Amino acid sequence: MADPWLTIIGIGEDGLAGLSTASRAALVRAEIIFGGPRHLALAAAGTRGQPWPVPFDASAVLAHRGRSTVVLASGDPFARGNAERWRRASRSPCMITRELSSAGVYIVIGASGGIGSAIARNLAGDGARLILAGRSLDRLQPLADELGASAKVVEASDFAAVEALVAQAAAEYGRVAGIVNAVGSILLKPAHLTSEAELAETLRLNVQTAFAALRAAGKVMTDGGSVLLFASSASEVGLPNHEAIAAAKGAVGGLVRSAAATYANRRLRVNALAPGLVDTPLAARITGNAKSLEMSVSMHPLGRIGRPEDLVPAARWLLDPASDWITGQVIAVDGGMARVRK
Repeated sequence: MADPWLTIIGIGEDGLAGLSTASRAALVRAEIIFGGPRHLALAAAGTRGQPWPVPFDASAVLAHRGRSTVVLASGDPFARGNAERWRRASRSPCMITRELSSAGVYIVIGASGGIGSAIARNLAGDGARLILAGRSLDRLQPLADELGASAKVVEASDFAAVEALVAQAAAEYGRVAGIVNAVGSILLKPAHLTSEAELAETLRLNVQTAFAALRAAGKVMTDGGSVLLFASSASEVGLPNHEAIAAAKGAVGGLVRSAAATYANRRLRVNALAPGLVDTPLAARITGNAKSLEMSVSMHPLGRIGRPEDLVPAARWLLDPASDWITGQVIAVDGGMARVRK
């Protein structure tokens, strides 16, 4: 039984500025007013005072702890088949926050890349206010326009520039809820063929950018939040010709654990994801070669290389304000490469 429209009207204290039209789903803390079986009005802010009709599946309005409701629109990936999963989750004392607009701003550094853009789209889909940062405004601006986000040019390895970016975000939005550093590189060479310049650049793009993001978070995010960095499964297993990137990504793992201890007293959580090979433009030299691709696929027990979207659920979970008892973790999202042998 599907209701053709959901109308969100009015202005409430909790605020839903930036409510997502992309996912059309929200976890709202607002008083629910039922105006009849074919109409639901939420006392919610962020609608600019205008009724906002959205396709609505009445069967997917699920109460959660009395005053919160999950609203799932027809066609939303969570609707219909997954409605029962949400019914079970609604009985749990903890649940991912589907609406992020009130959490603060999220900064995605390296947002124009494959993984960074996938995470940005997911956060925008849940109503997050976003700053997309990177070296090229030409690459950032189309995504920012698509997501209703702000685009900022920054050199991710420049400590002062990243600190200024985060400080400006806090001044403009009131609070920085999370920082994602999705900048990285891939260098596949044995140590004896790797030049000093190549090693320095690998460390700059992978370690220094991560350190810059963390350093800025430590200076600005004094009331908690989440920092998400990227390690690699290559630092967990012995892979030929991975010396430089394995060293760099291993350093990121050490950085995560130490920083998690340093900043725990202010509830600033620091975690990382460790992917295997992911099909992004960065990996094009591998994925564009049939033999290299076949070899790479064989290293992943689940039988394929990753897609950017494979990293999104874990990233979203670690960035969520509800995941506030998780820190110091390097989580493999790698098709089983680091831990599974067939």
